[in-house]
Amino acid sequence: MSFKVRSWESDEDDNGFRARRGRRSFDDALPPLQRDRMMFLLLMLSTVEYRVPLGVVSATLFELFSYLCLAMLAIDLVMRPKDGGQALRDLWRWNPWLQLYFFWIVFLSPLHLVLGFGTVTFAEFKDLIPSWIVLLCLFVYGRSERSMRAMMTGLLIGVLVHVALGAMQGLTGGPRPTPLIDASAAKMTIDGAVVSANMASGWLTHPNGFAMWLIPVVPMFLLVAFGKLPTGSLLRWGTVLMVPAFCYATYMTFGKGAMLWMLFALGCCVVSLLRSGELKWQLMFWGACACIALLAVMGRYLSASMHALETINTRIQLWEATIDAMFSGVNYFFFGAAFDRMLTLSYWYTNGHFPYPTSHNGVLSQAVCYGVPGLIFYVASIIRATRRCLVHPQEQALGLLMPGVVVFVMAATFGLLGESFFEPSSHGVLQQCQFFTLLGLAGVLSFPPAERRPRKRSWA
Repeated sequence: MSFKVRSWESDEDDNGFRARRGRRSFDDALPPLQRDRMMFLLLMLSTVEYRVPLGVVSATLFELFSYLCLAMLAIDLVMRPKDGGQALRDLWRWNPWLQLYFFWIVFLSPLHLVLGFGTVTFAEFKDLIPSWIVLLCLFVYGRSERSMRAMMTGLLIGVLVHVALGAMQGLTGGPRPTPLIDASAAKMTIDGAVVSANMASGWLTHPNGFAMWLIPVVPMFLLVAFGKLPTGSLLRWGTVLMVPAFCYATYMTFGKGAMLWMLFALGCCVVSLLRSGELKWQLMFWGACACIALLAVMGRYLSASMHALETINTRIQLWEATIDAMFSGVNYFFFGAAFDRMLTLSYWYTNGHFPYPTSHNGVLSQAVCYGVPGLIFYVASIIRATRRCLVHPQEQALGLLMPGVVVFVMAATFGLLGESFFEPSSHGVLQQCQFFTLLGLAGVLSFPPAERRPRKRSWA
């Protein structure tokens, strides 16, 4: 009697993991096609902010699906701990600052409760969990050409639906799956008058948030139209037909600052034509800083003559209150949770016109929520992710169309970063996930699996 022993040849699966002889591969737990479908749905649902009531609390559809993805990821890590561990180590090596940022928030959540700061940080951490799950899934499942095509297709479909929803709201005033907040009633038009017409807000609760969310759509539509992103021809022509709807939806947000940063994102696409990665990063990063400074100076000194700039002047007053709050106590400086302190100081700095619990600034609000260490981790993670993607790109390891994804990711990231200085983008699920997804895609494009990284030439 003879026994036939089955063996597995050493081979590489679609995400760069090697299934060695006599051992299970990730395919045994979650086949490649199912992984691609999961990433397709994950990025498509990341454009949706529809909340489902769950008793006392509520969660978005995207949050619920991200938890399901986390469960699948956990099963795969159990089935293939060695290769899964390598993916997690790659995530750390790619951007340790970003992981420190998440770990710092995990540490602060119970600490703020002990210090008597309340449960606000727990709520912020809950909204941030889906972003962390997306980063994990990108590094475990998304580092292949087929996965990138699936993710770009899902993201584009979600964007098209969101744009169509915003255009319909501008035309008819609805539907609004997410009701507008009361603050949207004070929204001003481009010429400085209070809006009396319909406003486009998409899935979000304020037209300013929707206008900011639309910034990455500009480079995405441009690159899809020219065939530089890995999507099908049907979606390409659908995107071209949706351009008028996008322009109308953008106008009906009355987001003056967001429109300027859309132009900046287009400028980043032009800068991407340069050959030097270091020069591209310097121009994009310092260009964004210069535009922020210019808008701040205009808001400070021209708001008296230009009514539309008054809101920028109010934002600058909130920034000053943030700096004052950070240096008003050791706990605020190192551990954040300065919401009550910001309410008091913002009332004083704005002469009682606009008391606000944060700095109305997605970057400086990191210090209000998580202290100066949290701000340092946040800024350092952005610098490392963007610089590595432009200076040390390895997108060719994933396919010929991936350089177009690099242009989209960088233009979108710097456009969002500029506008985040004027909008509270560090709260909620949708806007935070949009930004961290872009950073994660930058990591995938600059840090492919070891099996797909170009080998150094040997002179032996």
